[in-house]
Amino acid sequence: MNRLLLTIIIAICFLIDLQSQNSSYLNYHLQSEGHMPAILKSYIENDKTNFVSTLCREGKIVYGSPVNRYVEQIADQLLINEPTLRSEITILIIKSPIVNAFANHDGILLVDIGIIAQASNEAEIAITLSHEIAHYALKHTHIVFDYTKKSDVILAKHEASREQENEADTKGIEHFYAASKYSYRAFEGFYDVLQYGYLPFDNLPFERALIENGGYVFPEAYFLQNVKPISNRDDYLDTLSTHPNIAKRRAAANAIVKNKDNTGRQLFLQSETLFNEIRSLCRLECINQWLIQHDYVNAYYNAFVLQKENPDNLFYQNAMAIALYGLSKHKTEHSYREVIKKYTEFEGEQQAAYYFFEKASKLELNPLAIRALWKIQKTQPDNIPCSNMLNDLIKDLTIFNLSLSEFSDYPMGTLLDTIQEQHKAVDQTSNDKYGRIKNNSPTVQKIKPTDNFKVFQYMLCDLKQDSSFRTYFQQIQNTVADEKILTVLLPSKALKEEMAKFFFMQPFYTHYNKNGIEDEKKSNTGLIATEKALKKSAKRLKINYNTIKFKDLAGGGRSSCELINENDITALYNNYCNLQEWIFNAFGIKEDMVPHLSLDVDQIHPGSRYLVVSGTVVRQEKLVSFFKISDIVFSAICIYAAPFTLAKFFVPVQSIAMDLSVVDITTGKTVFVDSDNLYKKHNVPALHHAFIYDCLYAIKKGGEK
Repeated sequence: MNRLLLTIIIAICFLIDLQSQNSSYLNYHLQSEGHMPAILKSYIENDKTNFVSTLCREGKIVYGSPVNRYVEQIADQLLINEPTLRSEITILIIKSPIVNAFANHDGILLVDIGIIAQASNEAEIAITLSHEIAHYALKHTHIVFDYTKKSDVILAKHEASREQENEADTKGIEHFYAASKYSYRAFEGFYDVLQYGYLPFDNLPFERALIENGGYVFPEAYFLQNVKPISNRDDYLDTLSTHPNIAKRRAAANAIVKNKDNTGRQLFLQSETLFNEIRSLCRLECINQWLIQHDYVNAYYNAFVLQKENPDNLFYQNAMAIALYGLSKHKTEHSYREVIKKYTEFEGEQQAAYYFFEKASKLELNPLAIRALWKIQKTQPDNIPCSNMLNDLIKDLTIFNLSLSEFSDYPMGTLLDTIQEQHKAVDQTSNDKYGRIKNNSPTVQKIKPTDNFKVFQYMLCDLKQDSSFRTYFQQIQNTVADEKILTVLLPSKALKEEMAKFFFMQPFYTHYNKNGIEDEKKSNTGLIATEKALKKSAKRLKINYNTIKFKDLAGGGRSSCELINENDITALYNNYCNLQEWIFNAFGIKEDMVPHLSLDVDQIHPGSRYLVVSGTVVRQEKLVSFFKISDIVFSAICIYAAPFTLAKFFVPVQSIAMDLSVVDITTGKTVFVDSDNLYKKHNVPALHHAFIYDCLYAIKKGGEK
């Protein structure tokens, strides 16, 4: 009875918390809450390099959230008879749409939001946890394999891994899952999640009403008549896989549970309503992550699927508009293949969405996105990122030399005779020359279509009837001409005049050996050298070198006396995660795109405006390369060059890719960027440091390279 009461109280608290979050679904992001787990804090403070700390640096780890607390309650049920083992387990959520989970040797269970977002019930999540707990209990995560390129060793490694997977499945079911009250009927659905979890949240037809209205229709050739059937096999060949195929795992699990008593066992030990709320949170965050990763069609289709169940949710409306903006920009820049995979790679109803966006032209996607963003502008005028995107798309029309006068005021199929009569009536409203001129101005005159009008020229016909849209549109296009004039008359000196508003992100430096594996020691050495070069160059150029480090923002670089309470660490950590996602989104898109994420700079670094981000990747090339072979050929022609070629043969060659960018946090625009790629044998550090100095010198001069 006490346990039931506790569950009800927890569920009520969760629901109250989630109701408060429902009001902020508009800009929902899954964030950490409460105290940072001790094990995670030790990872940050000791600056350990491993999978968990890497995820932290990328802003992907979440602790203490409603999702964490929900999953922890499941773990409590699985380990109800093993309090000692339960105390060793720390559950962290990963902001990743992938259907997966992991366990490491420190007892950390990493659960991707993707597997919760795709689950059908609480018991399926319990099966996932029981499997990962078994890995930890069996010490599987302690085994270290020696990776080589010999196929027999790879096969041996994979055989060992499959053996571990089988052991974890068996122990997870018979020991941990059996100790709980979760239903054995969940196993069939669990393996369905593993088999089909790569698909969208539902398999609904892509509706033309999403992208068409009574004013225009797209050509039939834009719509796929027959989508590829979903045919994912569960009995795939698993010889080179780390896991047994799903068919084998499903059969083995069914053999274990088929004779077990299911009396009193349930699919939900917490309420089904709570499960649906938690799953909704994870699905929202999946869409967030797809947008951050610029997987626009995936975000658009999944938002459409979820909006069918909840049409009043503004988050889905915004996500679809943001996705359309991203697709339009990449079509305009002729880089759509960076964000749209070939439709032939997909199956199910989602394939029709990929097909449409592949077929639609840049002139059609632009007004399609404008329509979606204008709807947000009307209903959410305080939505600054979407307003900036709308302005950006209207400005883009100047690239195509298009103004409102190029768009019809009449829907497709309107009878021209009727239109002629309307125009005649307008023209005759004044006998005065200036009156007639005013009547024919773009704000008054109706634009009638001709036989040469394309589909895109009808796509704003209904919006043009809205005087507020016409005014807004014209104001934005007028600013384009004004900005061009100001650029000539008043060259930008913002960088030169606002050096005090710069702050530097801790640089990244990665060194790979000749086998393509990161050399952590050389990476750390290179990182330290890069930080020294940045600091030294900034000092010589009299640039304020304010830097943001992972350890500082995560609370690791601060003593306890500097913190009011433990929640301060979480606030710092959330700020860091927001910054990382903002950087990933801002730097992953085209230079002239508006990031859909907003960022409060004062929470990160008060008084700042410009963020400096630098990165370096060094690769140790193999002993024989193209350039060395060419040297050998040259020495064969000229025998006197042979000694020099022989000496150069044993000097290691390194390729180095360097990049330094400055972004205006207030606008998301990249205001300076420079990069260089070198293929050198000598003085690589010196060349790297010279590149850093040259970039900072250019910034000091106002951004001129």
